[in-house]
Amino acid sequence: EISTAPYWKAQGNRVIEVANITSFLRMYRGADFGKTGYTRNAGSTLAAGAWRDGHRLFAVILNSPSREWDAIGLLDWAFTNYKWPA
Repeated sequence: EISTAPYWKAQGNRVIEVANITSFLRMYRGADFGKTGYTRNAGSTLAAGAWRDGHRLFAVILNSPSREWDAIGLLDWAFTNYKWPA
């Protein structure tokens, strides 16, 4: 619920409002989480997951200037080509 919300208000001894800037969540059907990041060694990164037809896949993208599109391509390929056990 939190990872797919465009905005979230965390409440405790103070209130913090945060915005979800992970565009992958809005770009990919079935996406239910995405975490972006950056380090000098790994470059631009994205860990993402999606459900389709009762199956769940994950993609991890490292050092990519187009991390969202790379994840979309990888997940599309896997959902199309993987043969799920019966």
